[in-house]
Amino acid sequence: MATSTRRGYPVTRRDKIFIEAHGYHVADPYRWLESGASDEVRRWVAEQNNFTRRFLDTLPHREPIRRELRQLMDFEKVGLPTIAAGKLFYTRRYIGQNYGVLFMREGVDGEESELINTNESTDNQSYQALTGWYPSPDARLLAYSICVNDDERPTLHIMKIGEKEQLPDQIPGFAGDLAWLGNDGFFYTRYPSKGKVPKGEEFAHIAVYIHRLGDEPSHDQKVSQPEEYTEIPHVSVSPNGKWLLIITEQQNNENNGIYILNLMRPGSAVVQLLRDIKAAFKGAIANDRLFLLTDYDAPNSCWMYIDLNAEDYIPHVLIAERGDVFIINGAVMAGKISVLEKIDDETKLNLYSLDGSYEGEIPIDASNVQGVSSDFDGENIFLGLGLKTRAADAIIYRYHVSTKTLSIWLKVAHVPVEQPNHWIVEPPCMSDDHEIEIEMWYPVSGLPNPNAPIVLQVYGGFGNDDVMPGYAAQWIRMGGVFAIAHIRGGGVRSGSNKDIDKRRAHYLAGKRLNKQKSIDDTIAAAEHLIHGANGNGITTPDRLALLGSSNGGMIVGGAITQRPNLFRAAVCIKPMFDMLRAHKFGKGIFMEPEYGTADNPEEFRYLRSYSPYHSVRPNTRYPAMLIISGENDNRVHPMHARKMAAALQAASNPQHLALLLEERNAGHGDYTSMSAKIEEQVDVWSFLYKELAVPIKRTE
Repeated sequence: MATSTRRGYPVTRRDKIFIEAHGYHVADPYRWLESGASDEVRRWVAEQNNFTRRFLDTLPHREPIRRELRQLMDFEKVGLPTIAAGKLFYTRRYIGQNYGVLFMREGVDGEESELINTNESTDNQSYQALTGWYPSPDARLLAYSICVNDDERPTLHIMKIGEKEQLPDQIPGFAGDLAWLGNDGFFYTRYPSKGKVPKGEEFAHIAVYIHRLGDEPSHDQKVSQPEEYTEIPHVSVSPNGKWLLIITEQQNNENNGIYILNLMRPGSAVVQLLRDIKAAFKGAIANDRLFLLTDYDAPNSCWMYIDLNAEDYIPHVLIAERGDVFIINGAVMAGKISVLEKIDDETKLNLYSLDGSYEGEIPIDASNVQGVSSDFDGENIFLGLGLKTRAADAIIYRYHVSTKTLSIWLKVAHVPVEQPNHWIVEPPCMSDDHEIEIEMWYPVSGLPNPNAPIVLQVYGGFGNDDVMPGYAAQWIRMGGVFAIAHIRGGGVRSGSNKDIDKRRAHYLAGKRLNKQKSIDDTIAAAEHLIHGANGNGITTPDRLALLGSSNGGMIVGGAITQRPNLFRAAVCIKPMFDMLRAHKFGKGIFMEPEYGTADNPEEFRYLRSYSPYHSVRPNTRYPAMLIISGENDNRVHPMHARKMAAALQAASNPQHLALLLEERNAGHGDYTSMSAKIEEQVDVWSFLYKELAVPIKRTE
């Protein structure tokens, strides 16, 4: 047993523990930090947090940074309504509130009344967030889920809407899907009870149950259990109450399935319609037909239907794939099929009848539509624009199907924010003959100089697009440059005219046994910013920082361990670092399609080759690091951050700090309070201002 400490870091025990697998002997000296319940680990985390806080809290200009971030992040938000029995349910978060409040309106033009406000039960020790709400068909009851301290195992509650009276029914371990069966019960998905499944599988084995109001939840009947323990079931009930639809999915749509249950035939069994299909499905049942939006044998997507009264359950094409049209999204609503379609650079929101015939276009700027909602047989379709950012006013439009009229139903005015200049770096960055687009936002004063302070953000996972976060505007206003490299494994530049085949190829080129390509692209992007295509770079290593969250944090970890000389600083938020044991914690078991698993010999070798934690080398000058994790993170366990911080503190040249901040009452971030989100960004940006030597300018 040995201890290590430098620069006044807390003492960290280093054990002689190894991973013995597939003929490999891999050191794992900080495995003891995986146990968050251990008193020793709790003390160590507290000491690390205190060390980090002493550094961060003494940095200059934190209050001006906080004011800037609050202005950018804390703005009024409104959500699309859910409709039941003519009543509209929607969330609205006012400035200064941690969470959105659930409101109800009696009819489209009714008065707004408050239903659920978790801000009143939130204090500095405990945060409660509303994660879902499900009104009964008659709008007399409301099922809703609450998570505490960002833990992704919420509890389901039931209330009488008129009386605002809580029923005794409470169901812990709610997995996020619910469909009412009449007005006195519902189908729902639930995680297994603690201790009922092997360690590391606590978020798998999700099953479908039925709950009758007043029954003890532990006695709820299991309706369906997916064949594979990593499948996630989603449930819905047809508007006439006849059919239960279950669609199961696996990560990256590896092996999806579709099942139905005839609720009008007591004792009938769940029937499998499709199974082991490598395609995405989004479905709804109407008029005894199952309508499916899918990319099955249709890369640009199409609509299909299955006649549930037929004996063969054969899928039929309803709205065929067209080579020049990409179907972005769609839904069965208001007795129609709404289809968001993109033709070249033009996006349209079209309506089709349930027999597939075209009925017309909703006259709206469809490229900015961020959500659509309605009930099945209603007359109104609601469309949201500007709901996620403050770049423009948030507006919910109401489209009346019969009269084909469009009007504003709800509008939230936002104070305009000065938009920075935007540039697609030319000539493009090349990484082993693959073109990597780099977007750049810079001050309105002009293009960056050859020594510009640049924060380079990367993600590179799950095919997800990467966009500039609104809070980066304060960095740009102070003279900094914000850049995004659209590396392989992630999505492509938002708004770029890339066809579906190129998008998919871009994703697959950085997936699983190609994940090193994402790190290679990050390194290539950094070199491109430093050196340019012809020696005309716009920054230097001392003025370049990396920023990444979740999968992006892992990519950042890979880049700084493989090429530490390229960067002055790096920030990793809720990152993955130990790729050999990631699958053993929280929801890591669902990550196998993206990364592979160390249980497989070939994949073990590959994961070992780039795993950031296992790539830290002694006496190396790593960049200054700020690693932020959440103690309740179910998606990326905080052990990743603990072990990486310990390794860096023991190995780094003392010139640069390696800081760990494990946030209390926090998870992966989906349900983090607004005040905590702002404080996290204050820490991030005060650290980056300091490390990249950017002065804080006075702003009005």
